[in-house]
Amino acid sequence: MARRRLAAINAALEAFGKANAIDLAPVRVNVIAPGLVDTPAYAGMPEKMRRGMLAGYAANVPAGRAGLPDDVATAAVFLMGNTFITGTVLDVDGGVQIS
Repeated sequence: MARRRLAAINAALEAFGKANAIDLAPVRVNVIAPGLVDTPAYAGMPEKMRRGMLAGYAANVPAGRAGLPDDVATAAVFLMGNTFITGTVLDVDGGVQIS
């Protein structure tokens, strides 16, 4: 049930970004869809569980690792710097969408 809710939320955010790209033009609107990113948000987890979660993700994506905050930041800088991209969803997920 929780996965379905998460999928619905993600789909809504992607649609919201695309709709806003049309409604707010010429303001550019893009969405970054990160995969699992190793951030302090997981600091409250037991260390063994956190490492297992990250290792499990790494084993199942083509990039072979979880994301880092710099991966998402680099994507944001790219989208801000390219003035011809709007209404897109950029998956920064290590390839989870193709695995």
